[in-house]
Amino acid sequence: MKPIAAPTPVPREAPARATTGARPSADAFDEALARAGVALVDPQAGASRAVAAFAENGTGNLHDTMLALEKADISLKFLVSVRNRLLETYREVMRMGM
Repeated sequence: MKPIAAPTPVPREAPARATTGARPSADAFDEALARAGVALVDPQAGASRAVAAFAENGTGNLHDTMLALEKADISLKFLVSVRNRLLETYREVMRMGM
């Protein structure tokens, strides 16, 4: 049985410094979305490979397959919660009077 590896920490970016008159770059937002997409796709692809290998070849073990599936599930739930928070914030901003 393989020992369970410690989770890898998510790198945090330094907060952007506010400057007067400067607008945040749209490229930075695009890059953040791309990174979020990759962070979701990688566990999903790993889970698919683990399930396929376990089902077709009988290689790997059930524990590793279930662990890959749970990682994919957690990453999907996290992304959905972030999306919901962004939508909630957007709706709140749209309700503000100008």
